Amino acid sequence: MTADHSGTAAVVLAIDRGYVGPAIVTLRSLADHRGAEAPHVLVLGHGLFKEDTRQLLDEADRLGLPLSIREVDQDLTQYDVQLHLSSAAWIRVLIPELCPELDRALYLDADLIVLRDLTPLLELQLGQSPLAAVQDYGIPELGTAHLAEPPFDLSTVNPRTKYFNSGVMVMNLPRWRELRLTERVLDFGRAASNRLRFADQDALNGVIAGDWTELDRRWNVLPLTEIMQVLPFDFLGEPYLSLEQVPALEESAYIMHYATPLKPWQNRYPAGANRDRFTRYAQSEPAVTAR
Repeated sequence: MTADHSGTAAVVLAIDRGYVGPAIVTLRSLADHRGAEAPHVLVLGHGLFKEDTRQLLDEADRLGLPLSIREVDQDLTQYDVQLHLSSAAWIRVLIPELCPELDRALYLDADLIVLRDLTPLLELQLGQSPLAAVQDYGIPELGTAHLAEPPFDLSTVNPRTKYFNSGVMVMNLPRWRELRLTERVLDFGRAASNRLRFADQDALNGVIAGDWTELDRRWNVLPLTEIMQVLPFDFLGEPYLSLEQVPALEESAYIMHYATPLKPWQNRYPAGANRDRFTRYAQSEPAVTAR
């Protein structure tokens, strides 16, 4: 068996053209909360133009973040996604193969802001676990009721198995490669594409089926306070998290993840603390201390 490695690590983002702006917001927030040593950031781009690449590199240079960009040319159109999702979401599944030099990847979606130093995640030891993530309290279990036609075979897996959100993942790449997870997840995605409500996230959960390490939920907090004002949203997080606990969780977030179709750069996003957090990084330069 392959043990957990603590070698070369990077923060990895995967984006297409539509998420260049939000990715810059993510980078600004990361720089504002970096530790004693800035982490290396790798952007996996799908269909980026030269001006997109230059914009990202210039911003990283201004922030003092070591950043590299790698173009991904795989055809991702065979995987169905909802309208608010990017096909680039599937790139995170390819990280172990696209980044053979890495032993560990801290994958971040590009619709989030970092509110705490990420060093604890970059140094997390996972043993034989292929990844660490936060339980999705909107979809807490594989058998959660609102997955009307779940892609999972609940006759072979316990429906109470916890379901994680793939927007923040610490990936143990040697173990991932040993388990051939990329191949298995892509096969799952092709076989169940018309039943995947949450694209690669469903496929990852269907294949891994509970074999993952759970992170403190503050590492991936959804702004439910705003989401529930605008979107039809049945909260199904009980008994793991009560609605009464949500405001305190949002206030103590280490990472605020603007998942769902409701995004803070949209006019319909309600005013409030979580919009203000995003706007701070979108409209002004962060207070980054030179190191």
